[in-house]
Amino acid sequence: MQQPGGTGPALTEWLHGHIQACAGLGEERPLTFAMLEGEKVALEMLTTDLGFARPLRCRHDLGAYAFRPDELRAYLPEPVIAAMVAASDALPETGGLRTMPTDHLPVLAAVRLSLSFPGLLSAVPLYRDGARHLFSDGGIASNFPIHFFDALLPSRPTFGLDLAEYPASGGDPVVLPADPAEPARPRWSEVRGGVDFLVRIKDTMQNWRDTTQAELPGYRERICQIRLTRKEGGLNLDMDPDAIQRLVGYGEIAGDACARSSPSASIAGSGSSPRCACSSPCSRTRPRSSTASRTSSPRGCPRPGRSAPRIPPPGARPRATRPARSSPSRAAGVRRRRSASTRRRGRRRARPCASGRIAEQAAEALPRRG
Repeated sequence: MQQPGGTGPALTEWLHGHIQACAGLGEERPLTFAMLEGEKVALEMLTTDLGFARPLRCRHDLGAYAFRPDELRAYLPEPVIAAMVAASDALPETGGLRTMPTDHLPVLAAVRLSLSFPGLLSAVPLYRDGARHLFSDGGIASNFPIHFFDALLPSRPTFGLDLAEYPASGGDPVVLPADPAEPARPRWSEVRGGVDFLVRIKDTMQNWRDTTQAELPGYRERICQIRLTRKEGGLNLDMDPDAIQRLVGYGEIAGDACARSSPSASIAGSGSSPRCACSSPCSRTRPRSSTASRTSSPRGCPRPGRSAPRIPPPGARPRATRPARSSPSRAAGVRRRRSASTRRRGRRRARPCASGRIAEQAAEALPRRG
């Protein structure tokens, strides 16, 4: 919030105005998680409870906490405090504490819990079992939680944007692996003196789990690296307009790359088979037709470096025609008819995995490309 002697809106007030403008709401009616869920939008954030020394998900893990409205006025605008008070219950004999809302938690409150940065943005106090807990930046515990939206049967592909340092060897500023079987290139950061040495020690302690996970199959092909120089992004708050527009262009390139590699875009485009977005082994049944692709593994998922079985466009039925008889023999004709029948049954049994079926359903709702 704005401090005495400051000019213009402070960071939290500025964020509140932009969040409300993006949602098409006035500043007196804060955007909440319940409103987003009504629009089928799943928003996840991470914060860190310094008292318990563990990461928590905003808002699902906050139900056991409480807040004091007078204390949060130093961190959040008044409309956000009023919305939290209206969606919470007072706790008796606690000195004014109220239960922490979850479903109707304002988005800005979760942003502020996740945005606290040591030495730059103060930690936000909440209470649990009468004890005061300070909440700071979620990146302290997990700086790249791409697993947030993963599921056994994902309803949509999940992609992550990793802001990495531009390598000394050069290359493209935006990189998304084209082949899932291709090993990921480890993130690289140059050490330039004693301060950098200490920063890299801190980064290794903080990010080694996320960095190692990002190089595993099932993750690396979903992570698009945006490589920035030391004068771009991060704490460079005084970038010139040209640098800002360049970073916006990087984001557009990354978004296009992720959209082109998603299963729904593949089906809606050229009609080729979708790429399985499962982060776990696929449960596609093995094709039983001799006309189906033989590049599938025993469990159905394509082996690295091979193409997936072709899936017919949505709504199309397998086509099976009876071959013309080349011999007047009735017995030979019976054998041919049985063979055609067997092929038809085999084609009906060859089904895509759950991820592929979901991608086909999503493609039906997308506009077909010319």
